[in-house]
Amino acid sequence: MSEVITAINAKPETIRTFLGNYDYVIPDYQRPYSWGKDECIRLWEDITTYFEEGKIIASGSPYFLGNVVIYNQVKQRFVVDGQQRLITLNLLIRALFSKCSSYTVLERILYRNNPLTGDVITPYEIKVEHNVLGENENKKLKDAILNKGNESNYNDNYIIFLEKIEEYFKINEFGAKQIEDFVLTLIDHIVLLPIECTDFESALTIFETINNRGMDLCDADIFKSKLYKYSGDQKDDFVLRWNDLVQNVNKIGLDLKNVFSDYMHVLRGQEKIVDSIVGLRKFYDQDGSLRLKNWISVMDSLDILRWSWYYITNESSQASIETLNWCRVLSMYPNSYWEYPIMTFLHQNVTKVGEKFHFNKEHELLELIKETTKYCYWKWLKYRGVNAIKDTIFKAVREVANDRDYKQVYTDDIQNDIKSNQIDGMKNSLKNILSNDLGRGLKGVCLLSALLNDKQERIIPEDFQLEHILPQKWDYYKYSGWNSSLYNQYFDTLGNLVPLEKKLNIKGSHRFFAEKKFYYNQSTIRDVRDLGNLKDWTPNEYKERHKEIIDRLIKFFIE
Repeated sequence: MSEVITAINAKPETIRTFLGNYDYVIPDYQRPYSWGKDECIRLWEDITTYFEEGKIIASGSPYFLGNVVIYNQVKQRFVVDGQQRLITLNLLIRALFSKCSSYTVLERILYRNNPLTGDVITPYEIKVEHNVLGENENKKLKDAILNKGNESNYNDNYIIFLEKIEEYFKINEFGAKQIEDFVLTLIDHIVLLPIECTDFESALTIFETINNRGMDLCDADIFKSKLYKYSGDQKDDFVLRWNDLVQNVNKIGLDLKNVFSDYMHVLRGQEKIVDSIVGLRKFYDQDGSLRLKNWISVMDSLDILRWSWYYITNESSQASIETLNWCRVLSMYPNSYWEYPIMTFLHQNVTKVGEKFHFNKEHELLELIKETTKYCYWKWLKYRGVNAIKDTIFKAVREVANDRDYKQVYTDDIQNDIKSNQIDGMKNSLKNILSNDLGRGLKGVCLLSALLNDKQERIIPEDFQLEHILPQKWDYYKYSGWNSSLYNQYFDTLGNLVPLEKKLNIKGSHRFFAEKKFYYNQSTIRDVRDLGNLKDWTPNEYKERHKEIIDRLIKFFIE
């Protein structure tokens, strides 16, 4: 990183000093408070273990609770990293004060003091201002520390600490002296290391540096903080848009990091970059973070990308049944490279007006999805390595982003594998590949085969499972002409497999074919319902179905 870091101070502080001597602000670009029962109990156990060991060894060594990255502004500490510990410690001190109200030192740690007299100001004013998600979040925190009670994880954690304190003091039969020792151990022998900077940029640099060396940090938080910085005097607008984006992403079960990853590939395509990808942070940091500088454009793109993902994956969207079904097949692929040309195409062609999104190139989208499916699964069948598609996918993204012929990129790579004068040989090779173990690609290939049944007109359910038509219990194979040799040879091959809704697969599990047909006929998948027309499941029926599937797939890949 090239940023200049200014005026850093890093000096360990006891809880008495850390909480008692400063006011804190949780900026609005931070994540909401998220610690729950597990984290609270872990913190409590760490503290009580230290207290018990300290009594035994009397070493006087403090217990280090971790770093907090902050920057100063108008006599307040703004927290860039460490809000979870900061808030949780306040809740712990509040619970301890509820049990030990005569210890006014706890009161002075929790609440603001008169700068002249040192007395606690009444009515109480807490020392933490929580600006994430607006005033509502701040009120929940205030209510918990002022012991007013509310329905929030702040109050839940306060109650957890209160119960733990009461239980701990009771079990250990603490008298006044033991309680005093515990309180003093907590506030004077447990320390944090505030890494203090004079400005936001330096604090952010420290934050990134620490986390790049192994500490856990969500990439999206780094990008959010930078976008927040670039939003200038429009920070309120940015916060509203960011929170709306997070909520919408969560609703569709998508990780915000994936949205930033898709956006990175959109930018790479637009900039005609086809070499190896770098980490997300490094990519967005290149050229002085200019890729994030126009925050409104970035937010518009992220909104379009999250809507696009919903469009191609959710049955409630306006996408065609074909589009949704083909994306089901791609979602089974062993890696996510397939997303990048498709999401880039949508980014280029979806428009947003106000809160509404518009897209009118469904035919071109479906064509791209089918061509990408053909390419990706071809490479999987031939090489079984997910990296085999990487370079060509990057080139396809470039072509899509610049409205050029992506099909030729796919075709050239496939033709290099086939060698035009060896079509028949490749067909035989593909037939052998499809008749053997398909590894992680099996579920996707099986679904692809079902989709190539031209009678499939309904949406294939997301929760489908692979159903073995032969009963899975070993002793059941002795029927309709089957023997142990045929059973073992054909059981896990495409001819004996069919995608089936989870609920139907559970109901029909381990039954004979004559009983399974009742459930097959209820399926939304035409390939499954076609099985219901068979009188029995014999080796000959298997061979005919297996050949039909192989022929479908070879025609799709080669002809």
